[in-house]
Amino acid sequence: MKMFLMLMLCVGLFADFLPKESKVPGGVAILKVVSQNRPNAYHNDQKLMVLETNKSDEYDLLIGFSLDENISKPYEVIIEDGNNSSRYSINLKDKKYKKQYITMKNDRYVTPKKMDYARISSEKKDQQLLLKHFLIKNSHH
Repeated sequence: MKMFLMLMLCVGLFADFLPKESKVPGGVAILKVVSQNRPNAYHNDQKLMVLETNKSDEYDLLIGFSLDENISKPYEVIIEDGNNSSRYSINLKDKKYKKQYITMKNDRYVTPKKMDYARISSEKKDQQLLLKHFLIKNSHH
């Protein structure tokens, strides 16, 4: 049941919409890529998410920026399509977020106990499996 709910969450998140583009630390960028084959995209050798669209030769490259992303230099993306490789630079704008603080009554949510790590590890594996399944299924439309 837990796995089914997580799968529904993944499908619901990616099925019909993409997040609003916001090229700031903590935001996302969406690049449209036209290619006959599914391209691969990377930032600093880390693979980025490529999603199919309703057009057979068009893909959405979804890029998430960390909150501590350095805005003083462009965010570099490499897109590989077969034997071709393209480099894109994305300039991020600064954004100041309102600070929020939370006090947890149970410190265990902040610093799990050793006995919690087995459950956390198991849940992480389930999430990764579901996401991998969804992405593989999504790539064979």
